Amino acid sequence: MVRPRLSWSCWQPIRKQLVRSSRYGSAVRIEAHVGVGEMAPTTEELLAQVPLFKDLSKKHLQQVSKLSTRIDAPAGKVLTREGEAGHEFILILEGTVEIRRGDGLVATRGAGDYVGEISLIEHQPRTATVVATTPVVLEVIGQREFATLLSDEPEIGEHIKATAVERLADLDSSDG
Repeated sequence: MVRPRLSWSCWQPIRKQLVRSSRYGSAVRIEAHVGVGEMAPTTEELLAQVPLFKDLSKKHLQQVSKLSTRIDAPAGKVLTREGEAGHEFILILEGTVEIRRGDGLVATRGAGDYVGEISLIEHQPRTATVVATTPVVLEVIGQREFATLLSDEPEIGEHIKATAVERLADLDSSDG
């Protein structure tokens, strides 16, 4: 199933509707560029290349795909802002982002990585600002859909929770 892509600015009103109704991953290059005469990869094919989802069956990949929305965002776009409420989990399919806390660079993430899990799991404001450093292609999962993912796929839930704990510990150690 090939779904239309949305720009990040289009996501904001959708995100507001969702809110109302509702380990550091290894960087891998996800080949999503389409040449002449080639078909664009499906969301499921792209998700299968993300380490977090690599062991899922096609059926489960389709379920994850149905929970997410494909978003394109330009370089320089702020995806999350430190201290604000978090309402989405963001998978990076293409491009890179910087994770910033205050004025400092905490990490750089790329294809196959994800951000946004801490505020959703810990029910606290965003712990860092995430800014696209290149044009990015993202799969965004809203808060309700994220909860569904965690309950439907316990192994993924455990992996994401473990990552959140590690990232929080790293942030705490860098603060003091």
